[in-house]
Amino acid sequence: MLSLRLIALYIFTFITVLSLPGLSSAKPYENYTDFLNEIKNVSIDYQNAYPVTEYFLTRDVTNISLDSGVVYLCKPINNRRCLAVFIGKGTLLFEPPIKVEQDQLKRFLKTKSLNATFSAMLLFCGDSTVNEIQKNNLPVKAVRSKDAEKMLENFIEYESNREKTSFNSAISKTLLEDEFNDVFYTYFDMDDYEDLFFCIDPYEEEEVTLLRGDWYAGYGKYNEDINQFHFSNEYTNGEFIDSVRPTNDEIQIEKYTVDCSLNDKLNMICNTKVDMVALKKGLIWLPLELHEDLSVISVKSDSMELKFYKGEKSPTLWVKLPQEYNVNDTFSIRILYSGVIAKRIHDYIVLKTSIEWYPNYGYREHSFFDLTFHTPDDYTFVSIGDLISESKADEVNTSHWIMPYKCRNASFNMGLFNRKEFKVEAGSPVEILYHTTQQWKAVAEDVQLSMSFYSKWLGNLPVKKFYATELLGNHGEAFPGMIHLATGAFYDQSKTGWQEGFCSHEVAHQWWGISLDMKSYRDRWLSEGFAEYVSLMYTQMVLKDNEKFFKFLGKSRTEIMNLRKSFLGSGFEQGPISLGHRISSSKTSGDYSLLIYQKGAWVLHMLRNICIDLNTLKEDVFLNIMKEFYNKYKGSYASTLDFQRVVELNTGMDYSWFFDQWVDDTKIPSYTVANKVTQTPEGKYKIRMRVKQENVPPTFKMFVPIGIYGKDGQVARVRTFITNEVCEFDLPLIPFEPDKIKFNEFESVLCDYNDESWD
Repeated sequence: MLSLRLIALYIFTFITVLSLPGLSSAKPYENYTDFLNEIKNVSIDYQNAYPVTEYFLTRDVTNISLDSGVVYLCKPINNRRCLAVFIGKGTLLFEPPIKVEQDQLKRFLKTKSLNATFSAMLLFCGDSTVNEIQKNNLPVKAVRSKDAEKMLENFIEYESNREKTSFNSAISKTLLEDEFNDVFYTYFDMDDYEDLFFCIDPYEEEEVTLLRGDWYAGYGKYNEDINQFHFSNEYTNGEFIDSVRPTNDEIQIEKYTVDCSLNDKLNMICNTKVDMVALKKGLIWLPLELHEDLSVISVKSDSMELKFYKGEKSPTLWVKLPQEYNVNDTFSIRILYSGVIAKRIHDYIVLKTSIEWYPNYGYREHSFFDLTFHTPDDYTFVSIGDLISESKADEVNTSHWIMPYKCRNASFNMGLFNRKEFKVEAGSPVEILYHTTQQWKAVAEDVQLSMSFYSKWLGNLPVKKFYATELLGNHGEAFPGMIHLATGAFYDQSKTGWQEGFCSHEVAHQWWGISLDMKSYRDRWLSEGFAEYVSLMYTQMVLKDNEKFFKFLGKSRTEIMNLRKSFLGSGFEQGPISLGHRISSSKTSGDYSLLIYQKGAWVLHMLRNICIDLNTLKEDVFLNIMKEFYNKYKGSYASTLDFQRVVELNTGMDYSWFFDQWVDDTKIPSYTVANKVTQTPEGKYKIRMRVKQENVPPTFKMFVPIGIYGKDGQVARVRTFITNEVCEFDLPLIPFEPDKIKFNEFESVLCDYNDESWD
């Protein structure tokens, strides 16, 4: 908990950081290189050193106390005081506002509420805080501080790329535009922890972050997040409500018009027009993302040449706009760029990137795409969208593709492909493009059958034709109307289910992840976990293969339960599904695939088995939940909470406990089960069950089905509600003598369980 002394001083602290916009006599930078040179060469201003005692900084859930020491101001950047270094004794208090992030803090730093000391701090502020330190304290004659200079040196290294050709985006934008804003950056040399960073970035999807510093061979210093969340006042009872919250984005890209040429050496040159609408006032410098190996030749607005910067091995393109725009103003720029994003290996084409070949803003924006490609005629080429026209001249194929609706990502594929087209029952026709011939028919069949299965269940796709293309690599990717499938799928003849699941997973993304998109990174399992599970359902329901279905569940259950366990003890604890991509870190390599994909699939499997009618084994409720959820949010965004609401409407039950346990938490139960059977005077059989629940809190609860089997093929099933450390109960009377009692029928719960005798 935060100390009462700091809380009492909150009002004072707030007053000291009020905005004073007249403090800066600077103006926006004309060139990014001028800013970059200035920030990289910033130094300590020893004429401005100030002793401080109990000086407090408060931002959101964080209180920083400079208990005693000296604050060294840095020399102005573009005539602006924005950087300072503190050397002395200080205290950092930090407590995330939601349980998911408190648990994450505990995984990294072994505490849910940080109260720690530091010996040095670097501060960057987009407001007047540094000026206020200067204003409210008397200067002291200072000598050179190697500690302060080291902090500044580390800051530059942490926030630069390896080549030192780009810098922290929020700090860059603040200074490039000379903007007075809420950017707040602190870097701490902690006494008992690794380097920590507390930052507020108003341009981020979730603005508040706590990060840790690390070092990586060949790269140098870098930082990665421990915590990330919205401002604490945007949560109600631990739940973020975003229904009326404005976006942090400054623009929305409405349309891309791309003219792209690839020559016979696979060198690319693109002329891309980007049509945008301003979402905020005062935009001067626009950051876009483009693959680090692509070089920008020019940027224009109408016929005006615009200033831009893209550093070596940097994916960020900075463009200085010709004027400031108001909210809802529309404007366009044209970007000419070139480079190599593909190479030929024998008779295969390998793409360096499938989506970073055009400039983009944000990772979830939906835009229209109008794409024209000029490619060598000895290669077959396909793109997303509808093929509008195609022509050939001078050994060059020109094809024109238009996406009829807004989508998130655009891609293409090319190669020395064979191509076959197939009709799909209740779905768009499929064309498969392949080079490897061993298993192409099996791949085509899985694409056809899974396309038909999903179309009948969820509804048709809004595409004229669906393309399944071979890609040299070990992964698959999905785009609107097109998928890339790893070459391994065309070689695999093991019949283990990997190939079928791999192909049907990528097909499933047309519904889960593309048509129905995730609302935030925390909802990524709605794409990957859903695609993983419905591809398992395809294996079970269409291919009629229960063995492969349950084999996959069993294998993934073992991997999830044993994650980082060893004979030496447990390793770094796994995180919850609701961390999204953040579940993967330098300490948790591989967790993303295992937990977002496989545990996400398990969540749906458990929900499916809660909903199944144990008497008839009908699955109408679950199938309707999935269909209703998809159709309600197709063409839009959805969150885990949106899915929970659909589940509750279809079942008439509160499912907050289910999602709290399985999406926002990490606990997995272990059950020890005992039973005793007695016969009643009426000739029926009474079964007494005892279930011990371990590795979870006593309040953990779950519906578990139990199957009772007789010697002559009789079967009865009941569903029971397990909670508390020990749970004893009687099953309904059974008219036949039980031969086998199977706890957790149908692998219905992700758990570990053992049988024991009734003592």
